[in-house]
Amino acid sequence: MMNLQKLLNNSFSFIIAFLLTAPLFMGCSENKKSEGYAARVNDTYLLESDVSSHTKGDSLNPASRSEYVQNWVRSEILYQKAVSEGITKDDEFNFLLDKAKKEIAATLLRKKVSDDFKVSNSDFDLKKYYDAHPDYFKINDMGFFFDQVTFSDAKKAASFRETAIARGWSIAIGSLREEKNGIEISKNTFRLDHQLESGVLFRVIHFLSENDISLVLDTAPGVYVVVRLQKVFQQGAIPPFVAMRNIVESRVLNEKRGEMMEEYIKELYDKYKVDIKGQEKPY
Repeated sequence: MMNLQKLLNNSFSFIIAFLLTAPLFMGCSENKKSEGYAARVNDTYLLESDVSSHTKGDSLNPASRSEYVQNWVRSEILYQKAVSEGITKDDEFNFLLDKAKKEIAATLLRKKVSDDFKVSNSDFDLKKYYDAHPDYFKINDMGFFFDQVTFSDAKKAASFRETAIARGWSIAIGSLREEKNGIEISKNTFRLDHQLESGVLFRVIHFLSENDISLVLDTAPGVYVVVRLQKVFQQGAIPPFVAMRNIVESRVLNEKRGEMMEEYIKELYDKYKVDIKGQEKPY
């Protein structure tokens, strides 16, 4: 039998990650044949409604849907096989499951407390933090600062691009304000080279000069993108605050949440009976 400690060392982090994402795959239902389903394993069904809800961010991307369904099938097959092999009755399984429950509960509590923590940072405060810590924002890859408009209609995307070239980007954006269905406007977007989501965008943006407007990019089935490149930053550069604002805000929020969590745990130390043999309590 595999050494239990070795099993814990090699597998526990994977188990935690799997169980934390398990709700994504728990949209299955027993014997719901009357509803449309995307896949089934024996009498366990993955309903179309559940696939749609879990892939709504990529609803226009068939590849994402297919990957989700395939992952569900693999997980369900392995789970049913594990049950048939009696693995869910093993002492090792139940030991790991009990430990995982505690870790998951603690993780979800941290998430709840963190999500409930609200803080508002003014641009003045964020700029002050940015100015005080410039090295935090030195980029380790080529960076791109750009505006992007995403359409679900190719003709509208082409019309927008024509207006942007003929009359300017701002005027073209203004023409979209009353027509928001199927249109997403992203302003002052900053991405490192390796963070560019679309392969088409990755290839095209490298050939744009500053203030150039791209062709209509077919980034996925039914998804059409027009980009205006504002500026390119080389590796090692510190982009200006306007480009890094969202990153600065995220960093400041994470730091404040970390400080808040330490205070929260300190309060729990006082509330619960904690005794650490041979050591002083950290709080």
